[in-house]
Amino acid sequence: MKNRKLLKFLIPILIVFLILFAIDYSGKVAKEKRYEQYKTEPASIESIALWNDWNKTLVSTSESVNFSFKKEWIPKDKDHIVEINQILKTVGDTTIIIDKTYRHVFQDDDDVVMMFRFEQNTKKLQGKFITSMTFENTGMIYSLNWAEIPKSFSFEHGGQKIEVKSYSHGHGEDDLTFGIPISILEQFDFQIDVLYTGLALYEYRYIGD
Repeated sequence: MKNRKLLKFLIPILIVFLILFAIDYSGKVAKEKRYEQYKTEPASIESIALWNDWNKTLVSTSESVNFSFKKEWIPKDKDHIVEINQILKTVGDTTIIIDKTYRHVFQDDDDVVMMFRFEQNTKKLQGKFITSMTFENTGMIYSLNWAEIPKSFSFEHGGQKIEVKSYSHGHGEDDLTFGIPISILEQFDFQIDVLYTGLALYEYRYIGD
């Protein structure tokens, strides 16, 4: 008799336990399925940077890229643009591409400017990406602080280091520009190799639901 009463008492508890276990298990399975989808689901750099659903780690601020000025890439005047669209380097989920060159002429200045773009292929779950500046979440909605990274440049011609005193550079979060006077390019037969150092490498991982 006592055993029957005990059994009647235990059965509802066991049923509740099994229901809770099933709910917990199904939740874990559903989360695993979502995370599997996140491996291929795109996520923008802006979202990753802004939201606390991702752990972000600044790995380096000294990533570099090599590129060259070539004679065939020099526009003949300020009214012409040379489309290049050549991949320079891929790091993690970022591909750095030489986009185009143009001539910037102002008063006595005549610079050949090379433009670069970053193509980001970041996925939601995890990855790595390159930016030209570092970022910090301000704690306010849709607000980031972007900070400059010290840049350095070195130059070569025919495998030998050369000194270039006059050049210009600029950037956004996902683009770069670099300019050099055409008079300097002429001195070196329009062939100068540049090592551009000062890009940020981030790692990230999704920790949300």
